[in-house]
Amino acid sequence: MTFRLVVVIGIFAFILGCTTRNEVRISKTPEHIPGISYSGGDGESFHEAIKINGARDKTTGVAAEYSYISTKYGARGTGWFLVGQTVIREKNKIVDVVEIQLGNNPSDRRIFYFDVSDFLGKKR
Repeated sequence: MTFRLVVVIGIFAFILGCTTRNEVRISKTPEHIPGISYSGGDGESFHEAIKINGARDKTTGVAAEYSYISTKYGARGTGWFLVGQTVIREKNKIVDVVEIQLGNNPSDRRIFYFDVSDFLGKKR
């Protein structure tokens, strides 16, 4: 039993060490990201997108998206996995569409719509 636990921990540590530099890691919940708040809709459609307030750049905004999802489904990499992400621009609104898979079930997926107009649409 102890040997199995050591092997599992070793594999887990190896996987965590194999991330890329471009990957955004989130361990904070939304209320712990300074200056970030959420408003708008429930995130289930373009017109009901969750508005991210207070993000100054893309990195912070994406971190806020992943943090929001983590509060609902647990940590990325265990509770949920990123399937895909794309941006939709319509008139003056920019929405980041995030598709996730829950746990290890490929057929259990969710899609979130985040209004990122405040930080992605502005030139600084």
